[in-house]
Amino acid sequence: MGISQAGKLILQALKTSWEHFTTLIVLNLVWFLLSFSPLFIDAFTKGSLGWFFVFIAASLFLLGPVTAAVQYLVWQLVRNNEISVGEFVQALKRFFWRGLALVGIGIVTLLAIAGLFTLTSSSASFIMRVITGMVLYLALFWLLVAQFVFPHLVQYDLGVRAVILRSARLVVDNLLVSLVLLLVCGLLTFISFILVIPVILLWFTVISLLQNSIMVELVDSSNGHSKDLE
Repeated sequence: MGISQAGKLILQALKTSWEHFTTLIVLNLVWFLLSFSPLFIDAFTKGSLGWFFVFIAASLFLLGPVTAAVQYLVWQLVRNNEISVGEFVQALKRFFWRGLALVGIGIVTLLAIAGLFTLTSSSASFIMRVITGMVLYLALFWLLVAQFVFPHLVQYDLGVRAVILRSARLVVDNLLVSLVLLLVCGLLTFISFILVIPVILLWFTVISLLQNSIMVELVDSSNGHSKDLE
């Protein structure tokens, strides 16, 4: 799949986002308020530094399950054009621990890569520079894979290991499209955080819709290619 096809998929996904504009705003508000509710409590109570770290840990604890539940609703919106509060509650229960595990693995992996980069980049030797370059490529690959872990989770209801392996395989098989998607999501993230308001209203759900929609096309394309080879 080339850049032009990737561009068409992204434009189609953005068009779908516009068609469900109001619903995506509501879902984004739900994600934002539930995921970061402990930090809001800390802001109102103005507790000690110790409590601040407790509330950060609580937000990180909620982030994975809430992300999975909202991603599931976005996927249902793409597939059926209908969602309900009951589906959110069911998805929260179904994906709670796996969503928590995926966020935990993601954070630990990024911290490990950052630590390795800090160690290798401080050396001027040629070998360390090569290792630093490999670490940067590893970081890029992990970001590419991370785009598809929650879509794989909510669409196929897989275990954590299977989600990560399938996401990695999808990236390897569709590297160009994955890169284009990462660039578009990065641009949307940059604009959203600069303007602030889009983060609260649309950022997460629009990116979720892009990831779910494009993953469906990539999986269908891969399956079609596999059938052609049989």
